[in-house]
Amino acid sequence: MQIVELDISESNFYCPVTGTRILSEDGYQPSPAQLGWWLDETANEPEFYNDSIKQLWKAWVDKHKDDEDFCWDVTEFLATLDQPKWVAFRLECGQAITSETSTLLIDMYY
Repeated sequence: MQIVELDISESNFYCPVTGTRILSEDGYQPSPAQLGWWLDETANEPEFYNDSIKQLWKAWVDKHKDDEDFCWDVTEFLATLDQPKWVAFRLECGQAITSETSTLLIDMYY
């Protein structure tokens, strides 16, 4: 599992596996190779496109939700995954006050 952090000034990101335009100014379209999507603002409400990642997320949340210092830290969750074929792209989109961070998890061997 690898995490790649990118700072992009515009919402414009293509899947490196399928070429699907995932993020654009017009919206969001998941790639068939995509396993999940998290926005840092609402990390507790991810979108999943694969049952195994959904189950791994649920197990991680269930294990930690009663911890005193629990927070919805997507990178902390991703660091627990032993999946060498998966890559998480953490995208900082926008500028200053209007920026947001989203995480796209992609199966590079789709």
